[in-house]
Amino acid sequence: MSFDSNLKAGAAMVDITPPLDVPLAGSFGTRYADKILEPLRASAVFLSDGETELGLISLELGEIGDEPIKAIRKLVHERVGIPEENILVAATHAHAGPVVTQSLLGAGEPDPFYNNIMIRKIASALIMAKKNAVPAKVGAGAGHEDTIAFNRRLKVPDGRVLMNFRVEKELVQDAEPLGPIDPEVLVMRVDSLDNRNIAIIVNYALHNCTSGGGIHPDFSGYMAKYLRSILGEDLVVPFFAGPCGNVNHINYRDLNPPRGHEMTHKVARILAGEVLRVHSKISPSTECSLAVASKVLSLSDREFTTADSKLDECMAPNKKHYLKEWAVIKKEGIRENFPVEIQVIRVGDVAIATNPGELFVEFGLEIKEKSPFKHTFVVELANGFAGYIPTQQAFEEGGYEPLRAVHSSHLRVDAGDIIVKETLNLLKRI
Repeated sequence: MSFDSNLKAGAAMVDITPPLDVPLAGSFGTRYADKILEPLRASAVFLSDGETELGLISLELGEIGDEPIKAIRKLVHERVGIPEENILVAATHAHAGPVVTQSLLGAGEPDPFYNNIMIRKIASALIMAKKNAVPAKVGAGAGHEDTIAFNRRLKVPDGRVLMNFRVEKELVQDAEPLGPIDPEVLVMRVDSLDNRNIAIIVNYALHNCTSGGGIHPDFSGYMAKYLRSILGEDLVVPFFAGPCGNVNHINYRDLNPPRGHEMTHKVARILAGEVLRVHSKISPSTECSLAVASKVLSLSDREFTTADSKLDECMAPNKKHYLKEWAVIKKEGIRENFPVEIQVIRVGDVAIATNPGELFVEFGLEIKEKSPFKHTFVVELANGFAGYIPTQQAFEEGGYEPLRAVHSSHLRVDAGDIIVKETLNLLKRI
């Protein structure tokens, strides 16, 4: 394994904003934007220690499935030689971006013309990042932010589980959240040897869905914009969403929160401030070796569970939608071999551990606690799309995330436990 003097890094951004006639992700029905508030980007970082080359790509999209990712990896490998298995492609889970992979039935179909251009543009970002590579140094640090993230599963005194985005706040003032958050803000700083900021990689566990009203990258994109305004417009800021399947920005005890894009910018500013604080304390080093390992798990779908019998309690306004999903499931049957890629990357004494689901925060905290690395960036919605991955307890409690669906929530009830176990095995390997 090669060390210090061989470390090189490069970064690049590419605009992947769709036209207005492409349906938007993250909704139970088909919806289209009437304006573009802020461009959507693919942000890529290339790293090499002289022996191992790898690429990290963050996409301002809701999710991205296996087939587009295979195409992106293939294009990059053919053009600049980075091994396909060494490329990480993850979505930030922006709900004000285009449908590129089907999640909820009825939310619209991916547009093949846009997807084809998008794939080539995303590949171009990593191709350019490698071409921009210069001798570099890397470091990482951790911060803390617990004022903008909340567990969105609420247990009310009568025993029901309600979602903080589906209920009037006045009705849940006596509720208790059914799980934790992960307040850790992880930052990786990538600099040239002459101290130019090449990239700042951010990992934080918070649903990227603070507001609608047009195409925009949500808080993660505006956070990056704030950081560029301070540190330089060429700075690339890939955001990788931590496990936040049950975490969002809604404080159910605050009866007068900011609304719409005011909330988006509030979250973005607060997070940017903490990232900047952590960034300023990191001392990057050229002593850095790289390693990558991955494994494709074959996991079955689940049968219907107790959670599905509680549909009326938590998601009654969308009951018709779920009945349509369930009709399709009963017709098509249970998939026995759904591919779930987990990938781990070592950058010096830091690890990146990925999965393709909307993982519950409890699993991310467990991976961090048991990881052999100083800092572990746990990244969801990476290298595919596997839907919500709740805890086994959540299937008994009910609520939105464990409701059975064709694409958005379908894996076996112990999928999260399997992902944690296999991720930890890979982390030990590298």
